[in-house]
Amino acid sequence: MAKKKYTKWIVLAVIVVLGYLAYVAYQPPDAGDYDYPLIDTPKPVFGNENSEVVILEYGDIQCPACRAAHPVINQIKTEFEDRIQFQFIHTPLRSIHPRAQKAAEAAECANDQGQFFEYIDIAYENQHNLGDSALISYAGELGLDTVSFENCLKSGAKFSVVNQDYNRALQNGVQSTPTFVVNGEVVSNWQYQNFRQVILEALEA
Repeated sequence: MAKKKYTKWIVLAVIVVLGYLAYVAYQPPDAGDYDYPLIDTPKPVFGNENSEVVILEYGDIQCPACRAAHPVINQIKTEFEDRIQFQFIHTPLRSIHPRAQKAAEAAECANDQGQFFEYIDIAYENQHNLGDSALISYAGELGLDTVSFENCLKSGAKFSVVNQDYNRALQNGVQSTPTFVVNGEVVSNWQYQNFRQVILEALEA
């Protein structure tokens, strides 16, 4: 029995390492005829930037569990609004979610037009279809300039932005998505009542 457990952990470790190496080895695709300026748009913070209660989401737009958690997060944001600051950190697990990277880049393209969180909302809602044409159509639904958006998406201009987020996740020991952190502490149970209680305790601290 011990031998079987040992073998299982070796296999798991190999999968994780191979996934990591695949991510590191990935290079952005050739931009082809698409050109887009390297705009450094700061990622928005939802809520009150001066709040001492900081909520981080390490998320993957193609991750089913992240999609399941998203309504909970929106409920938390609605209830606590200006009493918290909420940040989304791209953590695309490309080895198992091949469209996660491009979806994250699309959110950053939307960020250039002031619709970061709105784009994440619509992308999660339509998680079944994250192809390039669909990602562009969601930008249109939000009223964005789709020509500029398409140039941004297909040029690979936001690849490094997403990579920076991913590296931040690695450095902070994130191993799965979604991972939620409140004031430096991982929230192990993100169901609404538990998450709400964690925030209330942080507000009272």
